[in-house]
Amino acid sequence: MPEAVEDVAGTLLASALRGSAATPPRAVWPELLASADREGVLPLLADAAASASWDAELIAAMRPSVMAEAALAILRERELRILLDALREEDVLPLLLKGAHLAYAVYPSPDRRPRLDTDLLIKDVDRDAVRRCLLRLGYSPAAKVTGEVAFAQFQYWRTDRSGATHTVDVHWRVANPKAFADRVTYDELRQTAVAVPRLGANAFAPAAPLALLIACLHRTAHHATAPRLLWLYDMHLLAAQFTQDDWDRLVLVAEARGLSLVVAAGLADAIDRLGTIVPNPVLERLQSGAGATDRDVLAFLNGPQPQIQVAVSDWNRIRGWRSRARFLREHLFPPASYVRQRYKNRSTMLLPLLYAHRIASGSVKWFRRPQ
Repeated sequence: MPEAVEDVAGTLLASALRGSAATPPRAVWPELLASADREGVLPLLADAAASASWDAELIAAMRPSVMAEAALAILRERELRILLDALREEDVLPLLLKGAHLAYAVYPSPDRRPRLDTDLLIKDVDRDAVRRCLLRLGYSPAAKVTGEVAFAQFQYWRTDRSGATHTVDVHWRVANPKAFADRVTYDELRQTAVAVPRLGANAFAPAAPLALLIACLHRTAHHATAPRLLWLYDMHLLAAQFTQDDWDRLVLVAEARGLSLVVAAGLADAIDRLGTIVPNPVLERLQSGAGATDRDVLAFLNGPQPQIQVAVSDWNRIRGWRSRARFLREHLFPPASYVRQRYKNRSTMLLPLLYAHRIASGSVKWFRRPQ
């Protein structure tokens, strides 16, 4: 698809979510739908199209995907309630993060907020209990590298009887890059956490100002501040619910955590693409906190970084040579079970060759700047 058509489709998509009433030209329909799918906002586009009385043929083209998302949301909600109840039996109180939280907190219905997994934040000491619970429910570890120093999450998945796959991403810090990992902690979030009654008695999530802070932090720490519409729409809906006290709390926490520019960047993109309403003094106060932003955070704000640059940033923040040695080992020599699964090879004799291949091929990616 020519780049000019992609640009037009992207502009029309953002405009539609802002309430544009005109049916787009037929020539851009395929790219418009493809763009909405990539950006994670196809259900929202379908709602906007219906409200604006777009061409019935275009609306009909979205219906199968929207219906599939609605069916999947029902299965995910049932699965999530079972998981949260099981964790309660283990005396674990997780906090729902990102899409798993916002789907039930700010969207008109959960199926309007597509997601690939369920993100949970737990206390560090609860990791073993959560693993036991997931295994008991029929989940299996995903083929992901994990560890104690280099990483701060693990992932489990299972397929239910209907064929739907459920993936749970369990975090004990809010981000993997150490420049962001401890900017806000489980204990801090738990103090002001709010209930999510629809998901049962063990469902809690960060209060709205901290949820917006996490949305901005996650976008910068893990996605190079990419202006994906789904993440911006999260911010857009959160901001729409804010009181003046919420704005004040957001600014104070962002300043205290050195994240003022990270939050300002998120809100600025939401304003630009979705017309999000943010009080002018809020952006001014956030942008005035530039001096408290450390250079590693600024590097993330400047776009995608080579993985080696992120690793160096992490290395500089690790204290003690024992921890540093473990950091290197977790990156270079993940568990043999992961390597066997990654290469679909069970031979113990071939493991040294598989590790060598992984290091050699991975080193190229580490020095390449992501797109």
